[in-house]
Amino acid sequence: MFSSLHSLSSEFWRSRYVPDAFAMVDPSVKKGQGSAGNERPSSAKRRQSPKIPSLQSDSSSLPADVLSFSVRVSEEENLPNTQNHQKGPETPENKTPGGCSSEVPVNPSTPSRLDICKVKNREIRKASLQKASEILRPGMVLLKNYISHADQMKIIKVCRDLGLGAGGFYRPCFESGGKMNLQMMCLGMNWDPEKKVYEKRRSVDGAVPPGIPDEFKQIVKRAVTESHALVKEKHRKCNPEDRIPSMQPDICIVNFYARTDNLGLHQDKDESKESLDKGLPVVSISIGDSANFLYGDDGDAGKATKVVLESGDVLIFGGKSRHVFHGITSILPDTAPKALAAEANLRPGRLNLTFREY
Repeated sequence: MFSSLHSLSSEFWRSRYVPDAFAMVDPSVKKGQGSAGNERPSSAKRRQSPKIPSLQSDSSSLPADVLSFSVRVSEEENLPNTQNHQKGPETPENKTPGGCSSEVPVNPSTPSRLDICKVKNREIRKASLQKASEILRPGMVLLKNYISHADQMKIIKVCRDLGLGAGGFYRPCFESGGKMNLQMMCLGMNWDPEKKVYEKRRSVDGAVPPGIPDEFKQIVKRAVTESHALVKEKHRKCNPEDRIPSMQPDICIVNFYARTDNLGLHQDKDESKESLDKGLPVVSISIGDSANFLYGDDGDAGKATKVVLESGDVLIFGGKSRHVFHGITSILPDTAPKALAAEANLRPGRLNLTFREY
């Protein structure tokens, strides 16, 4: 009798919680027409731990902090003229006006002009990011267009691979039995939306959450450092650590919102008391379609402030804003960068990664 009850109970849980192999693939694209590697793998492959690709370019010799950006050197201003390049080393007669030579200097310790152009390009991009970014309130910073196209592509690839494996995407349920309006996957530790606790295994199917890729952690570290620079620029006498403390993420909740999905106003308060008391921040990365994001001091949506989060944006809230109420009211259809959606064969909707330290 007990075995029969156990069997019925298992079937009940499976019917509610078993992942449905959600791959974030655009269903309107026929099989074979999308980007390479986007087809759903076999069941045998889905059970294997996916190999996580590096987010850094093997060909770049620039420092790690430069690798977070897609450095684009203007062909007109920063690359040598093709005809002159074929003639050999530069001379006053064939030097490209205002250009950057690719010739290696005699002294190998001296950086080439192309390297100098790349670093200058990075500095211009950084200044542009700081100008577009803003402090929404004490402890809450929005870094606009912070994640490059290349890194967004790689994040999608990693999340797609992890999402099809053990502990991957599923549609969680509330205690009432109703399903949440999103697909979810946890990295590092599992968050149970019914019990409001973190756990080492996902209670609904016993799956162990995949680890957080080191490259993701580096992105979070750089974003927090960038937020400190912005705070320091706006408030020179303030210690940025007091506004947004540094943290080492050991939890990442990955959500995918379809066009009709949303998430009501809530607080992220299930981390440890120590983490919450220190105000260790939540770092949120947006990829895909834009979303209307609300935040405020209470759960009243009518009093909340709205900001649009676009693909590549990073939102950070900690310190005095660690307990801010926040939520997603709607997804703005067809707002994802067209090149990103096409190249990644990304399903319409928004991919969101939120990092925190337990």
